[in-house]
Amino acid sequence: MCQKLGKFLRNANNQLANVSGWITFSLLILGAWWGLDTYIKAKITSPEMIELVSARIRPIVIFDSEKKVVSGEAAMNSFLEDFDIKKDAKGIVTEIIITTKTLLNTPPVLDCLDDHFIINSEKGEKFKWIYKIEPYPALTFGKVPNVLRFRLEFVN
Repeated sequence: MCQKLGKFLRNANNQLANVSGWITFSLLILGAWWGLDTYIKAKITSPEMIELVSARIRPIVIFDSEKKVVSGEAAMNSFLEDFDIKKDAKGIVTEIIITTKTLLNTPPVLDCLDDHFIINSEKGEKFKWIYKIEPYPALTFGKVPNVLRFRLEFVN
């Protein structure tokens, strides 16, 4: 009877060791998975990563008529070499000249965020795009804000 009890206890001890080994292994795998998941979430939600991805997926630069960049520094570093804004005697923007870092097949899309304008683009020399800007009289009522914001989107 003692031999059977001893054999039973040894088998139970071995089985318990196997089960606890599998539980420990499973917990290690789950911990590693959780740690990796937390690390990846922290990386992809960081502002630097979001800026980098948005510059590659939909590169947009928002600037104003005072030549200040409001948003889109990553897109500006990747695609935009320089831009120049020309105004008339009243201080209304009449022309924006965009110089890109590479040759683009299609012109970047330029929109005014503050008012309604007719914007026509034409290819300049080398990597330049020239945008002629005219206020749309029926929608501006003859009044144009002092500082305008523009959105420049690179579609290539």
